[in-house]
Amino acid sequence: MTRNNTLGYWAAQEQYSMANLFEFAKEAERCGFTTAMTSDHFHPWWHDNGYGNFTWVWIAAAAERTKNYSS
Repeated sequence: MTRNNTLGYWAAQEQYSMANLFEFAKEAERCGFTTAMTSDHFHPWWHDNGYGNFTWVWIAAAAERTKNYSS
């Protein structure tokens, strides 16, 4: 049996701002990553310095900013 593994970038919505995640995703693409995954949380995991980004909006905007990721 042949397995094709894919290594992708994980966009942690609860840890970084949307602006930073855009930059990280673009840099990951420049470094050769071909896929990105993300989390969707209603609320950050902690009360201070956490983020609760709008994940579905971020996915659409990240897709517009990157060109080589596959779904």
